[in-house]
Amino acid sequence: MRLNSDYIVRRIMDETVLVPTGKAAESLSGIITVNPVGAFIIERIELPEDELVAAIVAEYDVTAETARADMADFIEEMKKNGVVTE
Repeated sequence: MRLNSDYIVRRIMDETVLVPTGKAAESLSGIITVNPVGAFIIERIELPEDELVAAIVAEYDVTAETARADMADFIEEMKKNGVVTE
């Protein structure tokens, strides 16, 4: 997976935002704010799934099962919004 090239990731103060550009800006008026775990995933979105799960487990106090399920939900939402592509 990878971040859609029509989105730019920016850190503003303590928040991470996804800013649509190009064609993405035509369908989304505004920005997407993600929480720290979402930002962690977006920054590493190109890692293989198992490596990304391991990174989440190492960084946060969660089990691999919880990390995998929550990551899958987040990525699915990002796919629906066109932020992440295969």
